[in-house]
Amino acid sequence: MKCPKCSKIIPDKVNFCPECGYDIGEDNSLRVVQLKCKSCNASMKIDKEKGIATCPFCGATELIVESDYVLVEKDRNRVYKELELEKMKNEKELEENRKAEAEAAAYRKKLSSKLLLIWTIFTGIMACAVLLDGSKAAGATGFVQVALWTTSRLIGLGYIKPKYKKLRPVLVTVGFILTIVFLLLIKVDPES
Repeated sequence: MKCPKCSKIIPDKVNFCPECGYDIGEDNSLRVVQLKCKSCNASMKIDKEKGIATCPFCGATELIVESDYVLVEKDRNRVYKELELEKMKNEKELEENRKAEAEAAAYRKKLSSKLLLIWTIFTGIMACAVLLDGSKAAGATGFVQVALWTTSRLIGLGYIKPKYKKLRPVLVTVGFILTIVFLLLIKVDPES
């Protein structure tokens, strides 16, 4: 179903549009009231904010007095509308959280995730060893790889939510490209 006001697609069983808040109740046609001017019998324009009806032809005005029952109903409808919108918002957030949890569980089960974790630990150990051996550039490159892969893992587990969906594979790819740089920077002792 489409909202008559903002044209967004909305669920069928809602009373209010979650985007613009438009009241989609089935009896909208019953809510339209047309007042006639007492002076010239023309249709009057109603200013809902001020509660005044004005005749566009003769300029006559008429105060629209609402009963306590009408005011109570308006407040009740307003509160109901706010509660409906909040409920829909909460349901949407809950669905997004369930989806994120399912994606994180699927990521944990992947073989590539486990291999990347092992490779990250191995690279961290190698970076420490190379740094202690005196190669600062290779050690720094190794730690950058560890940082990239750790960030990628945190994204996969759902702890970091990036703006771009493709950031995780980019981080992994850059980390593996740095592996070549890491291996080239390692000083090999010719005597050993």
